[in-house]
Amino acid sequence: MEKTHLKVKGMHCASCASIISKKLRKLSGVSAAEINYANEKAAIEFDPGLVTIDAMNSEIEKLGYSLVAEGHSRKNLKSHHDHGGDLSLLASKTGFALPITIAIFVVMMWDILAKVFPFVPNAPFPMFIFGPIGFALSAVFLFWIGRPFIDGVVRFARYRAANMDTLIGLGTLAAFVYSSLILLLPGFASVLRLPEYTYFDVTIVV
Repeated sequence: MEKTHLKVKGMHCASCASIISKKLRKLSGVSAAEINYANEKAAIEFDPGLVTIDAMNSEIEKLGYSLVAEGHSRKNLKSHHDHGGDLSLLASKTGFALPITIAIFVVMMWDILAKVFPFVPNAPFPMFIFGPIGFALSAVFLFWIGRPFIDGVVRFARYRAANMDTLIGLGTLAAFVYSSLILLLPGFASVLRLPEYTYFDVTIVV
């Protein structure tokens, strides 16, 4: 048996460590796999005659993670999958999303308060225009900014491995799909006796 310590890339919650550990332990030749989420390290005991590091990597890369030998250069580390992409892409996404999210949140709260408290005036614009606008914006947010979460839903469907990405992805995708049906098929809600509300703002804010 051989024991090795590797860096784990792509983790972002404690359930990720559990998923990786369970996946590795199922491989023939792996006798132990301890994943530490706090320091992003894996301690793996395995039989090199039955399984290789590359074979382990192939299995967990399907789930969005990767194993990297400690001491690799930054250049090598960049070639491995890391949740959310590189920092420059995250910065551009944040710069685009933050002001829109704040504006949508303010409008959402204004509409709620105007319905609850008589002294709060209605918004100085027709709220129905937010249906098409919300549809367009939430599609961008969900499938561009929220792409890692959608990938989490796809991985869950294919490999039955769920993490925080899966939870957020399912919630925002459900809100988007339901709202799209309400907007694009006006008779959908009445036929099934469902609330005729859209939740594009929820998709954007979450």
